[in-house]
Amino acid sequence: MFYIYDDLMKFAKYPDVIYSGIIRKVFMTIIPVIIFSSFPARILIGLSNLQEIFIYQAILLLVFSGISLTLWQRGLVKYQGRG
Repeated sequence: MFYIYDDLMKFAKYPDVIYSGIIRKVFMTIIPVIIFSSFPARILIGLSNLQEIFIYQAILLLVFSGISLTLWQRGLVKYQGRG
């Protein structure tokens, strides 16, 4: 598991502008390794708008909360407790 994490973190060494298309979307949403390195650096050098980043984070929060809630509800329906 460590090696997978280490390999994914290698992608964070590079700026987010070199990735495009579906690869960029995957690294920004599903496996958010680009966000760990690129956004703080862009904020520090003044290339990003903080309002834009907060909106992006709020959207991601809502999407993943919705997915989590849906999976939780499905799990409760299928749960068969023994007691």
